[in-house]
Amino acid sequence: MIAGGRVLPTDFENQLLAKRNRLLAEFQRPIQLPAAGDRKGDLCDQSAGSVEAHIEARLKANDRNTLMAIEAALERCRKGVYGICRGCGSPISPARLAAVPWAARCITCTEKQSN
Repeated sequence: MIAGGRVLPTDFENQLLAKRNRLLAEFQRPIQLPAAGDRKGDLCDQSAGSVEAHIEARLKANDRNTLMAIEAALERCRKGVYGICRGCGSPISPARLAAVPWAARCITCTEKQSN
């Protein structure tokens, strides 16, 4: 919902909390590294298992970054500045927030920052 050109944080707060809870639950699950004696198959099979463990570890690192962004978005909700771009101070479009509820910048500022 938009009030005075601003997105109301309650519209997205439940989404943020649900995503945070899913990520926290995922962090409780340990990464499964194959033990040396558990490796079966040829060298390619063993390598694939190591690659899968590496990918899982990288995904957890990405999830950690998302979790930090969610916490920052929840803090912006508490401060009453959720939905306001930290780059230009304009409202972040509801479509952007629907896609990425933890977004801190509008799409224009995000594109400028990545260039």
